[in-house]
Amino acid sequence: MSEQSLATDDWAFATGQPHSTALIKRTPEDFLVDEELGFDLTGSGEHLFLRVRKRNLSTTEVARKLARS
Repeated sequence: MSEQSLATDDWAFATGQPHSTALIKRTPEDFLVDEELGFDLTGSGEHLFLRVRKRNLSTTEVARKLARS
C-alpha cells in the first residue's frame, strides 16, 4: 500500500476547516501493546503465564493457535 495524502483544502466543511489533523497508522509496528498484569508473578502455583508476541495475526487467531497447542 502506498502512502497517500488526502488534501482537505477543496473539501466542504459544515463548520469550517478542521482544527487538527491525524495520521492513520497502517503497519504492525504502529500497534505496540505491552500489557501490565498489576501483580508480580511468584514462579509457583497452578497457572502458567506466557509472554506472547504476535505480528499480522488477530487476537482471535492467536487464541486459537494457543488452544490447539
